[in-house]
Amino acid sequence: GARVVSVELRRKFVDFGRQVREFGRKVDTMQGKVAFSFVDGVLVQALKQGHWLLLDEINLAPSETLERLSGLLDGENGSIV
Repeated sequence: GARVVSVELRRKFVDFGRQVREFGRKVDTMQGKVAFSFVDGVLVQALKQGHWLLLDEINLAPSETLERLSGLLDGENGSIV
């Protein structure tokens, strides 16, 4: 028999179709172009939000990485390590 589709489900399906068409237009516009979006990593997010971050086995990181991180560990009143 015929199935009844809820109004909410139908609305979501129509909205999804609109999003798919919009995405298709964006893909067509971007043909041959490079798209880049910067996304903050875990370290930057923790710094911005004041969260703790466990850097497990950080001693195994290359010296260049440790040099970059050392600036983050220096506070106004000296080192926080």
